[in-house]
Amino acid sequence: SKLCRADVAFLSDPIKDATTGTVIVLTTPDAQRTMLAYQ
Repeated sequence: SKLCRADVAFLSDPIKDATTGTVIVLTTPDAQRTMLAYQ
């Protein structure tokens, strides 16, 4: 994966068939961003 190629280390093992979370990014025309995260 891209994360492995970028040498990103994970501190926990993945949970099979589970999501780690969701992030919704809202962007305005002038490039302001709001991030809504849920886990």
